[in-house]
Amino acid sequence: MIGVSWNCRGLGNPRALLALKNLVKARRPHFIFLIETLVITTRINEIKSELGYVGCFSVDCVGRSGGLDLLWVNSITVSVLNYSRFHINVSIVDEFDFNWRCTCFYGQPNRSNRELSWNLLRELSGMPSLPWCVIGDCNDILSPNDKNGSVAHPEWLMRGFRNALMNCELNDLPLEGYGYTWERGRGTDAFVEERWRIGSGNSIHVWSMPWLPNESVFLPNTSVPEGLENLLVSDLFIPGCNQWDIELVEDIFDREDVDKILSLPAGNNEEDDMLIWHFDAKGTYMVKSSLEELLEIDT
Repeated sequence: MIGVSWNCRGLGNPRALLALKNLVKARRPHFIFLIETLVITTRINEIKSELGYVGCFSVDCVGRSGGLDLLWVNSITVSVLNYSRFHINVSIVDEFDFNWRCTCFYGQPNRSNRELSWNLLRELSGMPSLPWCVIGDCNDILSPNDKNGSVAHPEWLMRGFRNALMNCELNDLPLEGYGYTWERGRGTDAFVEERWRIGSGNSIHVWSMPWLPNESVFLPNTSVPEGLENLLVSDLFIPGCNQWDIELVEDIFDREDVDKILSLPAGNNEEDDMLIWHFDAKGTYMVKSSLEELLEIDT
């Protein structure tokens, strides 16, 4: 079974909706949990149909914040147990008749309310003893190694989150593949994030990992062609050369994406792919470059 959780920060943005469609086409998840959709239930039902899902449960946004939505395919059975502005708790019976509980969780964005999130997890842990998995965006980290940024995360927050997981007997699953995307300006129109600088291209998934120099999502606008769902950036190079396969790139991508791809250096087989701060020429995060970007967006 494949499940996806994504803090999309607004599905009213056409780029975010396109990224979601490409993600669903590439990964074909049995269910997808969307956070901060910022749209009402009627719109989510339209999106559900566009994506090919049959089941949907929504917690509407309040004003210009929040919004949780769970979509699922008809091959699984989903029963909603309880919900709030910050969680959707469900029982899932999969294609093999295995019954388990999934809590789709969104941690309180305000740090002063974070203990409410921890206590909610503790409350949910006391429910009937089905195998239990929590997915979503907890707005918390367990250790400094979980963050890539210049400002240290408060120790009291990490300690409180660790204690909550321990009280709930939850284990943090090991992460494989894409590590994290460090972001700035969350919850505002100034949302920006890091993207990947191409080295070998072997660790960059074309359709779901930020690597193109464009607005916000840093993903191709081209729809995912059938059979190329797992395309890597390294697949776009001429074998054995540090050059783009121009004919292949033009055959796969829309003109706008072709121009952006060919504007990038083709990388180096001997270098690792790495996350960079998009708004600095050297890829290094600096307060100055962040302020300049915020001022540019504001004007």
